[in-house]
Amino acid sequence: MILELKNICKSYTTESEEIVVLNDFYLAVNAGDTLAVVGASGSGKTTLLNVISGVDKANRGQIILNGQDFSLYTLEQLAEVRLQNIGIVFQNHHLLPQCTAFENALLPTLPLNSDVNANEQYADELFEKLGMADRKHHFPSQLSGGECQRVAIIRALINKPKLLLADEPTGNLDKSTKMELLNTLRYINEEFHMTIIMATHSDTAASYMSRTIPL
Repeated sequence: MILELKNICKSYTTESEEIVVLNDFYLAVNAGDTLAVVGASGSGKTTLLNVISGVDKANRGQIILNGQDFSLYTLEQLAEVRLQNIGIVFQNHHLLPQCTAFENALLPTLPLNSDVNANEQYADELFEKLGMADRKHHFPSQLSGGECQRVAIIRALINKPKLLLADEPTGNLDKSTKMELLNTLRYINEEFHMTIIMATHSDTAASYMSRTIPL
């Protein structure tokens, strides 16, 4: 088992009320699984991914990733865990416009002070495998929406994470490009034995994952 969430509770307090998003939530994910988290807007999909990734902290409960319980970690410690273990793909690609696709993909390697040549070689491999080798020196403004999302996926994979989280990754794409991206995620799972958790409100997108849970 690569990920286990035990009795996760997450709520937000406003001036007038407490909004409970997750209440004693349990989830177990095996290595190599693909999981779709489905639900309407506001159902807690993004909150769940944020809690898993350590972007946000649960009020209560345990989060165990690859045997490591980081429930009591500080946000700074969680950032380190996330950098080395979790790749994230958002609905918007969030590529830096002043950097090429290749430079954007390498950004997560910078805080690790890892081998530059090895990182660039692995980036080349990813661009090749995802059909982007001839686009790696283009800037985001020179790429289509689907190509930008594939660069975002390469960026998420560059540190060889154990888990890939995708938050509505097809939400801003047309139907044809959406299918291409979903096939890319399926390929990544098969090629890299990558565990993927995707939040989506699309039944079509969810069907590309091997398992679905509703929120």
